[in-house]
Amino acid sequence: MNGALAPNAMSTANTVEDAWAEKRAAPARTSPRPRMVGGLMQRMLWLVVSAALLWPAPLLAQNPELAGGPISLEQALRFALDRNPRLASARYTADAAAAHYDYWSRSRLPNVTLSGLYETFPAESKLQTMRHMDIPRTAGPEMLDFFRRQFQPTVYNVQAAVSVPIYTGGQLGSRIAAADYLAEAAEASATSTRDDIVFGVTSVYLNVLRLQKVVAATEAAVRSLEESARVVEQRVEAGSAPLLDLYRVRTRLANTRQELTRRTGALAKAKTHLLVLMGVEDVLQAVTLSDTLTYVPRDYDLRAAVAETLRRRPEFVAQSHMVHARSSATRAAQAGYLPQVSFNAFYKQAYGTRADMWRDDAGVFVNVSLGFLDPVLSSQVREARAAEHAEEQRLQQLRLEIVRQVETAFLDRGEAEKRIGTAEAALREAREALRIEELKLETGKGVINDLLDAQADLLEAEVNDANALADYNIADVALRKAIGEIELPR
Repeated sequence: MNGALAPNAMSTANTVEDAWAEKRAAPARTSPRPRMVGGLMQRMLWLVVSAALLWPAPLLAQNPELAGGPISLEQALRFALDRNPRLASARYTADAAAAHYDYWSRSRLPNVTLSGLYETFPAESKLQTMRHMDIPRTAGPEMLDFFRRQFQPTVYNVQAAVSVPIYTGGQLGSRIAAADYLAEAAEASATSTRDDIVFGVTSVYLNVLRLQKVVAATEAAVRSLEESARVVEQRVEAGSAPLLDLYRVRTRLANTRQELTRRTGALAKAKTHLLVLMGVEDVLQAVTLSDTLTYVPRDYDLRAAVAETLRRRPEFVAQSHMVHARSSATRAAQAGYLPQVSFNAFYKQAYGTRADMWRDDAGVFVNVSLGFLDPVLSSQVREARAAEHAEEQRLQQLRLEIVRQVETAFLDRGEAEKRIGTAEAALREAREALRIEELKLETGKGVINDLLDAQADLLEAEVNDANALADYNIADVALRKAIGEIELPR
């Protein structure tokens, strides 16, 4: 591993814009439809194979990556990013926001509607032409025939209408801008969700590696105590050691075995947590990890990192877009005081079955709406301004929180880095001290209490070393997430 993330598992420069530009440019994934071949036997064979694939199978058969051996951090992240429902929900939300933007951006185009109407009145007749009718100047039979043709028991109406906004006082443009900012905010929020998943999976993966080392060290301590108990038991039988020494060794062995049971259970729970984050349903399967805890030093300039953090953190980017969206919504509400002008035209035909003829009707008009007469408009403007100020305060609060997160992660990383050197030195000394005490015990010159203390010191040193390495790697990932530089799998 390279620090917390293996270099073959993570790319080095993925920004919010690049990641989501690739996502939006990529076509939607669709399952290829199987091509049916001719012949009854071939069709039946295809159905049998499909049923076998769809039938609930063990997870290892469904996930060949897990069945192939130990999983790396890259595989764990790929599983999580492909199966996490929270990320899928965030992506769908971003798609919905993009569709909402498309809706408002197309509102500038002419709106053309086609409508048809069929009406029948068996008990009475209806006027065929809806808007007007031409009364002939002549009287007599011509007038009667005219009314007979005007009123029909069955009427067909067909109409085409077009409406084009001419002037909206900036309201339409502000709504389009607001929808655009909301779409960008949704994309940034999805990126933030993705970063949270990457950080969560990486942290749990590193915690599993930590617990694996702790369990291995505890198992080694149990084996060492078992060997010491065997040696002391022989000395007690030979009369060269008191029975109290054997009691002490067995007591320490029992306590260490209990600690091993507790730590083994914690390791199993951590692996279950990792599988859940990966989206794996069968959490009872055995899983092993291929990466190891290592120390790779990194240099960070805290002041420069804080200056660049606000530009790169997707949460801050999303909240900034929300502020712009609320500002555009406020301008849209204020534009309601200005006249709204639109051009409208229609062409209509009505057909009556009795007269067997079509009647044409057409119209062109300009619609002017005076919104300042609306009594609720002032309340809408006040509501939009209050919502905008609320988003601005959330942005300020997020700015302070991000700065705190960066400084805290930087301090945690530095503290863990200092602990690594101390833990490694203590581990070397504890191993040497245990070796000397074991030699003293074998030659009959050792004291059992000194041996037990040396074994306990070695176990503690190994646990501290594992904790220091894991804490450093987790703090390193937390720092990179805090400054907006968390890396993603290729």
